[in-house]
Parts: sequence; C-alpha cells; structure tokens
Amino acid sequence: MIENGEQRMRRRLAGGEGTNEFPLLADLAAQGGTDYWTRIIPFGDRGTPEGRGLATSWTTRESAGFAEADLALTDATLPAFGLAYKATMAVDTTSTLVSTYLGRDAAERIRRGEIHRGQVKTVRKALWFSEVRRLAKTAIRASGAVLQQGILTGVEFAPMYFVSQRWRALQHFAGLSRSLGN
Repeated sequence: MIENGEQRMRRRLAGGEGTNEFPLLADLAAQGGTDYWTRIIPFGDRGTPEGRGLATSWTTRESAGFAEADLALTDATLPAFGLAYKATMAVDTTSTLVSTYLGRDAAERIRRGEIHRGQVKTVRKALWFSEVRRLAKTAIRASGAVLQQGILTGVEFAPMYFVSQRWRALQHFAGLSRSLGN
C-alpha cells in the first residue's frame, strides 16, 4: 500500500482472498476471520516526516464480513481519529523527550507552566558526567601492583576512583567559586 500509494485495502478472507499475499491474513482466516480491511490516514505531504500517517487494520468474524455501511462510517471517522491520535502522540513524545533530558520533576513543572524561558531558580543538585574509560585504564594499571596481590578487586576499586574524581571536582568548583567572589 505504501509503495503504490493506496490508502485502502480489503480482502475477503472467507473466500481465501489475500491469504497467499500476507501470512497475517492467513493467520486471521485460520482464527475465523472472514473479512479484512485496512486504511492509511496520511499526515501532510508524502515524503516528509509529517507525511507518514497512521495505518489501521480491521478484521471481523461475521459470516457476511463487513457491511458496506459500517466500512463507510469507519472510513468517514478515521481522519478525525487519526488527527486526535497524532496530537496525542506528539504530546506523549514531547513529554518523554523532556522527561529524558530534564528529569521527571523538571518536566512536570514545565508542563504545569511553573517554569518559563529565562526564569532562574537555584537548584542544589549537579549532573555529573565521568569518563568511565579512564576508570578501566586506571584499574588495569593498578592491577599489576594492587589488584594482583588480592588487596583490592575491580569492584572495590571503582568507588575509590569515583571518590577521587569527586575530590578533583570539589577542588575545581571551590577555586571557581572563589574566582567568582563566592
């Protein structure tokens, strides 16, 4: 459907239609499905990220399959459903993105309108990034002198490494704080 630009496809499963085209249709027919209908609701221009759209598929076990009136009603309501779905997904995606980068608390405060662009608030927390590759290299170097003697294991060495990193950071920020006039 995507390759040939079709937006609708129907296969009457009761007569075996489509069961050789797609394994899914054969499975649905084996489970008693009699009719299959699918519709793509496009968003925006084709070829753009917004032009992707929403694909829906429907199956029934009614012996006569879908009634034409039911398909017409479903077909008429799907564009509004697709738009509502797209809006909901945009909000959910944005929420996940903001929560991932800023944290759940900050994301919730932004959604509630408590944080605005340019607003400043003192937060007594810091985000710490540490190069773990240096930990591995240091552990390998230390293994010759300390770890092989059974004094420290790699697991015991890691906290010592992070404590030393914390000490370096505190020294750096203390100096920075003095240079800014505390």
